[in-house]
Amino acid sequence: MKSQALHMEIVARTFKQLWRSTSGFMLWNLGDHKVLFVFDNPTDMDRIIHNSPSGFNKQLVVLERYDKDILLRNLKF
Repeated sequence: MKSQALHMEIVARTFKQLWRSTSGFMLWNLGDHKVLFVFDNPTDMDRIIHNSPSGFNKQLVVLERYDKDILLRNLKF
């Protein structure tokens, strides 16, 4: 199976429309098909994590609250 490149502009535009965040968010491509979303509003973040879609562009989407004290490579999905 060929791996598709992650197009950050498309990801940002799509999730901005889906989530309708009141304060917005930033995102960083962390490689290995991982994206870090940073929300300005904790209420938005909680709502989005709870109601998030399970797929994007025919790929599984897993949202998890990130604790900055844990190394990203140690996260289990």
